[in-house]
Amino acid sequence: MKVEEYSHFNIDSMLEPVWRNLLNLSDVDSIFGSYQWAREWWSAFKQKNDKLCLTLISEGNQAHGLAALYLTQEHWGALKANVLAPVGQNTAQYLDFILPVEPEKTVSRLFDFLIEKPGWDVLSLNNMPKSSVNFKYIKSAASARKLMVVEEPEDVCPFILLEDNYNTFMLKRFRSKFRKEIKRNTRRLQAKGHHHFEMIYKTKNLHRVFSEIVRLENHSWKGKKKLGIFSTPSKQRFYYQIMQVLAANGKLVVLLQWLDNKLITYEIAFLSKNRFLAFNTAFDSDFRIYAPGVLSQVELIKQCFKMNIPIFDFLRGGEHYKSKWTDVATQNVNLHIFAPTNRGSVLSGGLKGRMLLRKLKRRIRPRRDVADFKIINSS
Repeated sequence: MKVEEYSHFNIDSMLEPVWRNLLNLSDVDSIFGSYQWAREWWSAFKQKNDKLCLTLISEGNQAHGLAALYLTQEHWGALKANVLAPVGQNTAQYLDFILPVEPEKTVSRLFDFLIEKPGWDVLSLNNMPKSSVNFKYIKSAASARKLMVVEEPEDVCPFILLEDNYNTFMLKRFRSKFRKEIKRNTRRLQAKGHHHFEMIYKTKNLHRVFSEIVRLENHSWKGKKKLGIFSTPSKQRFYYQIMQVLAANGKLVVLLQWLDNKLITYEIAFLSKNRFLAFNTAFDSDFRIYAPGVLSQVELIKQCFKMNIPIFDFLRGGEHYKSKWTDVATQNVNLHIFAPTNRGSVLSGGLKGRMLLRKLKRRIRPRRDVADFKIINSS
């Protein structure tokens, strides 16, 4: 098997169609695993000394797999570590290697290549779905080469299986009190002005409303705590570019809730294979008493049934509001694989110590900002 490493995104190269074909053949998420997401992320967030390591594995004329990585420096406790990390981390909700052809053989060849590659201390595969078909192959290939592997639990990802129809779903899931509250809040908003929803799919409409979306997030609690996805100019540029790309490919849905000419909620979602990915939302806190976020969620569920999408994915985070809608979730993990060096051994020991300390703290002071979900291996 041949391994090629690309150190830059070249729009004229053959890498993009090869990447797209591998992604279409795989079970990897088609949004966060895409060439476009990786390219826009690298353009927006790369640091001065970061090095791109796009690794393509092929045999003969057939591409077998792709690992979109980059080499960066991170603080690990008191040490600085040279980390091979997934391109797109901190923005993408799901990250994985793309290994649709002979995955066990392909990932074994990838690790042979990585062992010979100098300059890295740890391979950190952050936010990998534990349900990934690649998960066991990656762990097995690393263990077979006597590499130290540490599995760190990450966010849960709640999702809704949309069965039957909208009315049946609401009747099964919610008591009449909740359903009446939705109708009551809708009437209260209608009494204050022209209350309506708007769906955005196309690039030209996105350009018209993007500044309003940014303004609303800045006005929300996320914006006030600097936690929003539009909190910096570089983030605004990245998400605007990626939303344009997705709109052009028919994979973007933006739901806006208006009262007269005032935007009171937005929901940004992506269409990925058979899933509706609820990526980001915010609401105007001045309208909190009307539960506008709930009204937007109801409208999104309606749209999913209209589009015959079977899975509504809340993505990362086990926030309590999600537990109103579902009680099941998948689990993300951070899979850390350490180089066979003294430095790698020290770093793995430090991580295990920090994980143990974190576990003890959770026993003493359990988290109350997240809900309990039933974790399943696949959806």
